[in-house]
Amino acid sequence: MKVTDLTIYPIKSTSGLYADYFELTKTGLKFDRHWVIVDENNAAITGRKNTQTLSFSSKLFSDHLLVRHQGDSIKLPFEVVDQQSIGIKIFSSIANGIEISDEVNSWFSDRLKQACRVVILDPSKPREVQEIHGGKNQEIVGFADMNPILLISEASLEDLNARLENPVSMRNFRPNIVVKGCDSFEEDIWKRIKIGECEFRVVQKCERCVFTTIDPDTLEKNKKAEPLRTLANYRRTSGNDVAFGVHMIPEKLGTIRLGDQVEVIAEPATSLGF
Repeated sequence: MKVTDLTIYPIKSTSGLYADYFELTKTGLKFDRHWVIVDENNAAITGRKNTQTLSFSSKLFSDHLLVRHQGDSIKLPFEVVDQQSIGIKIFSSIANGIEISDEVNSWFSDRLKQACRVVILDPSKPREVQEIHGGKNQEIVGFADMNPILLISEASLEDLNARLENPVSMRNFRPNIVVKGCDSFEEDIWKRIKIGECEFRVVQKCERCVFTTIDPDTLEKNKKAEPLRTLANYRRTSGNDVAFGVHMIPEKLGTIRLGDQVEVIAEPATSLGF
């Protein structure tokens, strides 16, 4: 098996940024979900609430993130100092972040057509992965929903697309790591894996939601709720959620690259929850 795609989503719920390699940190691929857009109640604004978040693209430079939107752009710093930390609601957990500037807030508010602010992760107050989602030993995550890394195999997407009238792309599912060379949904049973010089613990299957039904190009929700509807027919977990892909927590850091070999270190004897 090998890695065929690496993606980060620097600002939560915006479009992905692809690269040949990324540094792996405790919170995931470096700069993944390092920023978040929040509403007036300090709750994260995601594509579930406002599909226009997907209309922002970004590019990393040596000292800033350049965010683009319909021919215009703005720079976001990698860190903000001497500003008060605020609690950000990421579904059922709280993450600490620092507001960047009024200028940045205004730029994003104008384009999202709603009042919002942009917040950067506060490194002095790390957010721990909740125990219910597989966290232990003070493992941490950025502004991602639950865990630092989402992995999906190409075979799993091929299996799904064979059941769909209109195939979807991997972009509908927003993974960090895509791998090739295993059977469909084989990732469900992995326990620990090694990718290049890095190692991960597979902690849970990823529960999917309406975000998967949003076309990443048109930003329109699928009228038939696909591919979520088809997934619900054969990818129900024991808890009656719909699963696609797996969440992982880094155990050995380093650099991960396209083409890196993927090795299963340990796997349980039976599938998890199906």
